[in-house]
Amino acid sequence: MKRLILASLSVLALATVATPTLALNSRFEESYRENLNSLNQRFDQERQETLNALNERFDESYQDNLNALNQRFEQERQETLNALNPRFDKERQETLNALNSRFNQSYRDNLNS
Repeated sequence: MKRLILASLSVLALATVATPTLALNSRFEESYRENLNSLNQRFDQERQETLNALNERFDESYQDNLNALNQRFEQERQETLNALNPRFDKERQETLNALNSRFNQSYRDNLNS
């Protein structure tokens, strides 16, 4: 009998302690979800604002770099073209001169045959 009473009191004590915890559990879950949702919305908003600010700075920096590269590229291209022109003309004249003598020789050989 003593054991039965002691066991009943133990179960009653555990139930008394566990009941508020179980009741809090559902409210805690609901509150936890609400907090997560509000944090997600704020996080998304902050993330978008940060991305928008970064995009403007990135675009500006990107355009500045492109403009600087375009000027350097054009300058290098002109210098390279100017350097190639005399070499190209020299090679062209040498090739034409070599072809002229061979052409003339072949032309004479064909006339004689």
